[in-house]
Amino acid sequence: MYIKWNKLFLKFPKPLRYSIGLKIDNLFVEIIENLSIAGFLQKTDKLPYLKKSIAKVDIIKVFIHIAWEMNLLELKQYAEISEKLNNIGKMIGGWYGQVEKQNLAR
Repeated sequence: MYIKWNKLFLKFPKPLRYSIGLKIDNLFVEIIENLSIAGFLQKTDKLPYLKKSIAKVDIIKVFIHIAWEMNLLELKQYAEISEKLNNIGKMIGGWYGQVEKQNLAR
């Protein structure tokens, strides 16, 4: 998803690339960092990183919608990114739920 986003991001007009585009890019990077960290932690320590990632996915959705409304993304690009973000959100949410159940079982 990040590779796809990066190709689109580089096509944004320069002033918007370094405002809304960079904000979205930074959120993607933060999600990747949080999920990488969560992958190496004990089950009891994963939840805060997963929770942050879920919130950041939701924030990206808002900014992607704004970018589309500003005509920085075509409808097809917006739809594709939105669908992938929804799937990513579901996967992280599932991981969060699984870890939460495992922690409660302890």
